Amino acid sequence: EIKEKRPGVIKNFGVQLRWYSRTGPVNTSKEMRDTHLSRAVSRIFNDLAGQHRASFSNVQVIRTCTKDAKDCTRPPVTQFHNSKISFPIIHRVRVPKKSKRAVLVAKAPQTF
Repeated sequence: EIKEKRPGVIKNFGVQLRWYSRTGPVNTSKEMRDTHLSRAVSRIFNDLAGQHRASFSNVQVIRTCTKDAKDCTRPPVTQFHNSKISFPIIHRVRVPKKSKRAVLVAKAPQTF
């Protein structure tokens, strides 16, 4: 198992790999954004299994590296390089004051 030096920081990982399709071997490189290298590689394995039906035993990892933001080229990775990116809060549960809160309630809370 590979231990990360800074596991709380999101990094861009590049993975060069070779996998065997039904027509022959394919050399390719993938980019993934994650906090751990091992998790990024497993996500790439799952991605290959979903898109190309490549099984785990048919994929060989040749090289892995950490990439800077300026070196990334794939749109799914570069779309998160904006420093002013924001995500809307879509599922907020209102918590009433302790004096107004009931112990047992027969309905679900409203989340809109």
